[in-house]
Amino acid sequence: MKKVIRIVIIGIVFAALIGGYYYYLTTRNGNGAQNKTANQTEVQKLLSEDLTNNYPTTPRSVIKMYNRFLKCIYNERYSDKEFRQMIESQRALFDEELLGQNPEPQYTQSMRNDVKKYKDEKRSIRNTSLCSGNEVVYKTIKKRECAYVTCSYFLKVDSDYQTTNQRYVLRKDNTGKWKILVYYMIRGEQ
Repeated sequence: MKKVIRIVIIGIVFAALIGGYYYYLTTRNGNGAQNKTANQTEVQKLLSEDLTNNYPTTPRSVIKMYNRFLKCIYNERYSDKEFRQMIESQRALFDEELLGQNPEPQYTQSMRNDVKKYKDEKRSIRNTSLCSGNEVVYKTIKKRECAYVTCSYFLKVDSDYQTTNQRYVLRKDNTGKWKILVYYMIRGEQ
């Protein structure tokens, strides 16, 4: 009789452990940071990037980050506060010279106008394609390291598609970070 009671108690304990483990697996939130980012929009994910401590290290990675901002700004839905935060973070990728030529209030308004125009024309950035790492051209200009990065943008315009190519010139700042100095549209094969 004692043996039967002992087996029943052990069975109940095991059943409770299995039930508790099942409950834990089905109701847990998972890894907090992982679950948090899984539920975030692309805009929120982008704004959670810490450019102060995790600044992109190569010219290509700077343009990749810049393109993420462009895609969010032109394609996604966001609040006015998120828009201003994206513009502020995007400007952290700019060289001091480019910042000087584009003061924050004017740049923000220019971007607002451009986004409105894009939406009115039913434009969206569908994809971006960067040149490969070995196609980045490095030069020294006025004793400063510069890099030339080419990027293609595939746009949807209403029901049609277009491609545009841009060349970005980046320059290393005094802290060794690559910053966007200038960018311009290029035509034809590059």
